[in-house]
Amino acid sequence: MLRNPFIEGAVAGAPVAAPFVSSMLDQMPNSVLVFVGATKDLVYANAAAEASLDLSRKSLQGLTLYDLFGENQSLNHMIDEVFAGRAAAQRQELVLYSVPGKIYREPLAVHVVIAMLEDPTLMMMEWFPIDQQLRSERDERVSHQVEANKQLMRNLAHEIKNPLGGIRGAAQLLEFELPEKGLREYTQVIIKESDRLQTLVDRLLAPHRKAHAMEPLNIHEVLERIRSLVLAEFPQGLKIIRNYDTSLPDILGDQEQLIQAVLNIVHNAAQALSDEIRRGTAQIELRTRVARSVTIAKQRHRLALDLHLISDIRMPRGNGIDLLQHVKASHPDLPVIIMTAYSDLESAVSSFQSGAFEYLTKPFDIDKAVELIHRAVGEGKRSPGANKESNAWLQEAPEIIGQAPAMQEVFRAIGRLSRSHATVLINGESGSGKELVASALHKHSPRADKPFIAINTAAIPKDLLESELFGHERGAF
Repeated sequence: MLRNPFIEGAVAGAPVAAPFVSSMLDQMPNSVLVFVGATKDLVYANAAAEASLDLSRKSLQGLTLYDLFGENQSLNHMIDEVFAGRAAAQRQELVLYSVPGKIYREPLAVHVVIAMLEDPTLMMMEWFPIDQQLRSERDERVSHQVEANKQLMRNLAHEIKNPLGGIRGAAQLLEFELPEKGLREYTQVIIKESDRLQTLVDRLLAPHRKAHAMEPLNIHEVLERIRSLVLAEFPQGLKIIRNYDTSLPDILGDQEQLIQAVLNIVHNAAQALSDEIRRGTAQIELRTRVARSVTIAKQRHRLALDLHLISDIRMPRGNGIDLLQHVKASHPDLPVIIMTAYSDLESAVSSFQSGAFEYLTKPFDIDKAVELIHRAVGEGKRSPGANKESNAWLQEAPEIIGQAPAMQEVFRAIGRLSRSHATVLINGESGSGKELVASALHKHSPRADKPFIAINTAAIPKDLLESELFGHERGAF
């Protein structure tokens, strides 16, 4: 029998839980209810019971066992057995239903424990959801299964490693005995694959170890190794075509895993071509290409950039101007070099107004590009607010068109000068476009919303120029 912890806190004849008992029961994950008297009035519910019944303690006040669960024959039988003294406690799985018109909630599939307290008028009811018990049992089964699988892998790995050493040793001895270089190449394939399999087995034996470090590797060497393996398996009837992009640089990767992944793909292709292999017409092409695109999750993350950034303008899934503006929002002092093969005034001015360090047109001189990068890396911090964004001009048509290198220099000059307040002198022969350049400078300057008047001073006599520009009083002449 359980000691009665409710007598200590009795108030006005109604048993309540002593504070230390209430605190202890509230920490329990299982639901606990305490009833009193023949009518089984509810006098206590712990926090788990409140959550399970979806009712607060205040709402539970004055309710009886019948109010909560109705005429539940299985539950009543358990209570009768305990009250009759035939058992100190009863345990059973059953479903608790709410009473229509009183409490509205889903039925509770629970494991119930009924026990009498020391005071014969008090009864404690404890339960926990069956699905919780099932989850616990399932987790335990899964844990045992995982451990069994680990042991199986360890046993399997050891069984593989034992003959693997013999295979590798035999291949090395065979290599010394073979007179032809072509045959010795096959023994090298066996040795390398034995080493690769050894690495995979070691990973099975120690899955808790840190992932293999990424190392620079030549993807074409990986493909050549795969080609040797496949041709050794299919010496006749299968032709493997190599279509490599030699400009592809070294990549960071796990060589063993990469070989395994690509080898599986090539094996699948060879199996799908079994009929063609028998006829001697099967071909598999190993092709590499340089992917010239990048995706940056700029919506949710702050870009982590350092030193400098080089970006193209036109890209498959975005443009460099948008990227430049986003980078400048988070890294205002980062030098950004914009390069493009589509050289026009809009691109140049847009780049500089968005904060580009320099505008580089393709094709460009490598030495000049390297020098430009060195200057960008050494660039100090710029004054805040120097790069004022203005995109209204994007909606208008370009006023100057040109692809020649000299025109690219003009575009860059317009882009740089349009952000300053300096006085600009534009030199050039008649008809070379001085007025167009002046108009472009004004259009992309901070004073673009102010009036702009172009005056052909060469057409005005020098004696009248001052009066034309600044006016004169009547009779001055």
